[in-house]
Amino acid sequence: DPAFSPALRDGITALWADVSNAGGAVGFVPPVTAEEIRPELLKHLVAIEEGRTRLLVGRDEDGTVAATAFLALNTHRLMKHWLWLYTVMVHPRHQGQGHGRDLMAATADAARS
Repeated sequence: DPAFSPALRDGITALWADVSNAGGAVGFVPPVTAEEIRPELLKHLVAIEEGRTRLLVGRDEDGTVAATAFLALNTHRLMKHWLWLYTVMVHPRHQGQGHGRDLMAATADAARS
């Protein structure tokens, strides 16, 4: 889980807007702006702060947020081995290059830890 900062927040909202506007099924109907996405991201951030969700972030060669996934933990005592994966995104300009595969491999590793 990366340390959260305003730059990371802005990078995720920009990614989310770009993915949405390219037709990605990530909770918004295009056209959408980063400002419209921010309240939904804040819900994810609260869950992270409360320890209910983990965040995975992939960056491109310039350090820009290029991929994300939110891994929601199950708090039921008998089902802690169940996890949910939400809002999996790879920026459109990085699709088809293996970034999604790398993100899913990292997510599987995070789920096991």
